[in-house]
Amino acid sequence: MPGAETPIETIISMMVGRTLSNDALVIPDTASQPVALEVRNLNRGREIRDVSFAVRKGEILGFAGLMGAGRTEVARAIFGADRRESGDIFVHGQRVSISTPKDAVAAGIGYLSEDRKHFGLATGLDVRNNVALASLERFTSPIGVLDEAGMQREAVSYIRQLAIKTPSDTQEARLLSGGNQQKVVIAKWLLRDCDILIFDEPTRGIDVGAKSEIYKLLNALAAQGKAIIVISSELPEVLRLSHRIAVMCEGRLTGILPGGASQEEIMGLATLREPAMAVRHAS
Repeated sequence: MPGAETPIETIISMMVGRTLSNDALVIPDTASQPVALEVRNLNRGREIRDVSFAVRKGEILGFAGLMGAGRTEVARAIFGADRRESGDIFVHGQRVSISTPKDAVAAGIGYLSEDRKHFGLATGLDVRNNVALASLERFTSPIGVLDEAGMQREAVSYIRQLAIKTPSDTQEARLLSGGNQQKVVIAKWLLRDCDILIFDEPTRGIDVGAKSEIYKLLNALAAQGKAIIVISSELPEVLRLSHRIAVMCEGRLTGILPGGASQEEIMGLATLREPAMAVRHAS
């Protein structure tokens, strides 16, 4: 193809062997939906400074900001991976005590780390065991015997639902592509039936075709009523997915913009060292 005359969309479709959907962002009306997760006055040193926000059922809240803004630190504090100094977390209107990831999972919160190979997957285990990791009690008898047939049944079901490309559920997770590894992590939290899902850099290290599939999956989960937080360093990704956009700078939440905001508006807040007094806020 002549380089100067070939649109990037054409190159991408030739690379992945199909035309990718680039549908415009559709923002659902979630104002009448109950708040699934609320964070009030979260603090942790200079990394997180008095951060408060809420996410409703069926909503995708994007987190944007420059590197070091504190986005991942907020997610890890909510999930109990890092200790917070102060602040309250409410799930479905009830205050919950989260000190460890186990507490967060019990409260219905799932966290997909930006480093899936170290914190999301057990790469030496097969797909079946990875899918069951967060729900092992469901497959364990009182004397500690695993229900392998039940684990296989669930793993095969999610392989089909999420179109995970793997020879079988006994394939080692390390042998899958990045996009399929990410789908295995998602399957783990879907099996756990978490109402609140935090995706930290969900498409890092994933090819463009798998990215499109992950985007469709996130929108489908929101349509099912899941409350979703997406943290991404890619502004086009945040703009493509988010119903609202929370912007951070130097540990502070400097503003919340509605979906459809411009990159200039986001960058204005991402470089604002104090919270904005007047922001296009959509609650």
